[in-house]
Amino acid sequence: MRVAVAVIAALLPGISAAQSDVWSLTVLERYASWVRDSGFACPVATRVIEVVPDDRGTAFKVICAPAGSAVTGQEVAYRVTLRPNSSGLVEPWQE
Repeated sequence: MRVAVAVIAALLPGISAAQSDVWSLTVLERYASWVRDSGFACPVATRVIEVVPDDRGTAFKVICAPAGSAVTGQEVAYRVTLRPNSSGLVEPWQE
């Protein structure tokens, strides 16, 4: 996991975990904006979890929640895949 984060940090400056998988508010907002730009609702990204990469690229589970609310079970997850060609793919999370 640390290797993938280092690769992403090199490819996309500003996109890296601060320390021990704690993501900065700036990075959380960037992931939320990628989800929104893809046509999905993501007022606030509350967590970003790196998942096993596949042949499409490095993937992250982005947890989105309503702005200004406590965790209520209304969270929605999306898969954000960063492709080797620097493009991204956002799709609803499937277990």
